[in-house]
Amino acid sequence: MNILNRHTSMAALLLGGLVVIGLLPALAMATPMRFNINGQYMSPTSGTFHGSMVVDTATGDLLSFDALFPGAGVGDFNEIVPSYTQGISNGFAIGSLDGDGDSFDFRFTTTNTAGPFGFGSLIGFDGGTIFGYQATRLGVAPLGDFSGSITQAVPEPAEFGMFGLGVLLVGLFAGLRRRMG
Repeated sequence: MNILNRHTSMAALLLGGLVVIGLLPALAMATPMRFNINGQYMSPTSGTFHGSMVVDTATGDLLSFDALFPGAGVGDFNEIVPSYTQGISNGFAIGSLDGDGDSFDFRFTTTNTAGPFGFGSLIGFDGGTIFGYQATRLGVAPLGDFSGSITQAVPEPAEFGMFGLGVLLVGLFAGLRRRMG
């Protein structure tokens, strides 16, 4: 390998690294985005709930929803009720069911009011504050008086590493192709 090829390979590696660094902000804003849900309820007893949801922040579509109430006697709320997923006057509401027919009416703030009639929208959603409403078990007093937060899930470091490795491999194969062809 002569000096010119070595410098060309180093330049390709440097360019690949710069491309990865340059794309990191775009990757952070890519859709769909995963959000962590963490909250508590205070009525009729107190406890916590947690889960996640995936939102296509470009279209405002809710792609998945999952919430757990450890020790509360309700199941895993992971079935979205489409007719109830909508913007409301000060945020957004999601209806969800568990496998036993228990329901979860979940409400939170959103900064975007681009929805119909100025109601909340998930377009550009970047997190919010939980403010209600209730989880209902059949035949039992509903869990209520919710509070908590919805925050963006931090991408795993392995995701960035895999992306960087992919860019590096594309650069190496392009360099090999140039040398062979």
